[in-house]
Amino acid sequence: MGVVVKKSSPVMVKPWQPVATDSAIKLSLLDQVHLNIPVTMLLVFEHPINKAPAETIQRALSQSLVHYYPISGRIPAGADEIHCTGEGVSMAYEPQWGELVFLDVTIRSSLINRIKTEYDLVHRSYGQSSPCSTFEAVVAVLWRCRTRAIMSPASSLSSPAVLSFAVNIRKYVGAEEGYYGNGIAATGQKVVSTVGAVANGNIVDIVKAIKDAKAGIPDMLKSSNSSSKQQLVDRYTMLAVSSWGNLGLDKPDFSSGVPRRVIFHAKSLASPHPFCMMCLPWKGIAGASVMSLYVKKEHADAFLAELASLNT
Repeated sequence: MGVVVKKSSPVMVKPWQPVATDSAIKLSLLDQVHLNIPVTMLLVFEHPINKAPAETIQRALSQSLVHYYPISGRIPAGADEIHCTGEGVSMAYEPQWGELVFLDVTIRSSLINRIKTEYDLVHRSYGQSSPCSTFEAVVAVLWRCRTRAIMSPASSLSSPAVLSFAVNIRKYVGAEEGYYGNGIAATGQKVVSTVGAVANGNIVDIVKAIKDAKAGIPDMLKSSNSSSKQQLVDRYTMLAVSSWGNLGLDKPDFSSGVPRRVIFHAKSLASPHPFCMMCLPWKGIAGASVMSLYVKKEHADAFLAELASLNT
């Protein structure tokens, strides 16, 4: 089922009040590597914005640009800095909203809590006090279900199974309070295991592997030769995940209340590199919302069946 969207002509939204226009902000290396990565996001609100939605959002954007004025600047081609020009940002809107069709899955709270309890019982006996987090439990479920779904009778259990997750490295690089530039490692952190260990092992062990990878983030940042340790693997066998649970995307209020849920949308990638957004805010949901989990058509039913078997 398709959705036809009629978009208005773009308008330039400038800061509400005068801002500094004679300065330049040097982009960090973390910012530079993400300059050409577009992200589309959809906020779904429970109640409509009663008065002139487009104008209300445009006014809010204009007021926000006073505080975040570099966003209204420009980055010249080939430059490594933002020129704070105050020119504004382009905004367009759809005059009439149509029905939205999307595909997502939910990892139930009962499953998340069961994994947390099992992990804590196993590892507390070894004197380890760090509990299993929601992130770790959800990622372990996704990785296991997907690995099982894409296996074939000819698959080697010793083949590498690779998980990659985005890493917030602000606290590791000394970012000061209030820094709002990019703070995500370009390549993320990787967990390298085998197909057999992920598909057939205890899910508690998968959680432990993810937790160990998180603990190794400082070493990852210090390493200067990490590229030499990379394994050549089929990109389709890799899974990349990112959590939007703590980004504050459920906080915007344009006079009608905060979003009921946040939806992620990404254009299909040229190569089969599986990626998903998890822990998307969704008011009232009993679990973790996960979207854009890329599996080939022939593997979709198997993945959903694996998830259903754990979600019971």
